[in-house]
Amino acid sequence: MRLDELHQEFLTCLEVERNYSPLTTGAYRSDFKIFASFLEEAGLPSLLETVDRSALRRYVAWLKRRGLAPTTVGRRINSLRSFWNYLRDTDYTERDPFFRMSLPKTPQEVPTHLSAEEAEALLAAAQRQACLFNAFRDTAILSVLLYTGVRRSELLSLALTDADLSAGALQVVSGKGRKSRVLPLLPAPCAALSDWLELRPEDCGHDRVFTCKWGAPMSRSGLASCLRRALNRAGITRPGITL
Repeated sequence: MRLDELHQEFLTCLEVERNYSPLTTGAYRSDFKIFASFLEEAGLPSLLETVDRSALRRYVAWLKRRGLAPTTVGRRINSLRSFWNYLRDTDYTERDPFFRMSLPKTPQEVPTHLSAEEAEALLAAAQRQACLFNAFRDTAILSVLLYTGVRRSELLSLALTDADLSAGALQVVSGKGRKSRVLPLLPAPCAALSDWLELRPEDCGHDRVFTCKWGAPMSRSGLASCLRRALNRAGITRPGITL
């Protein structure tokens, strides 16, 4: 059976039967699109029978070659694992290619990641800010970080020409070797970016997407303040939170 059809059934189950939020289902959809891109690039058919231990190992290697952090690779695989658990629960398959699958080792000090509910609360907190400029900009920043998994440095380097909102695509240039990759942009981050670009100061003298109030490119400290402000408003106090 075709994986895309099965995954749409999985998303419908999450939305209708389990009442998952659009943010959560959107994340699953984005992760599956990335897996589908891997299958297409590897010349593998998008079929249930394709997913075996060998294909998954190749997928992990494919993700690592794109410079993704071990924690991000793990999240992509766990998202796919959740989809596979659904397929097993609904008797589409009895196989479990994820059983005892080893993932890339993470650093000893593993950062604390947000749950889907916390991520949704974080976006809501950004939108509630009294300052319209901060509300639109911070919502766009958090949406891009949460939905695409780009690094903070990559986000700060985004240029206006990197975001193709009509095509739903984001070109990201990594500092490592200046390699570029194109990531899918779901409707939520597309809408958030569109709203922000309407408020972005004109005649900044640069083409960076994200700016401070007086038009200068957003700095690392400015981004850290944005994240800290949203975490405080959302009441998320666990130490070591990272996006």
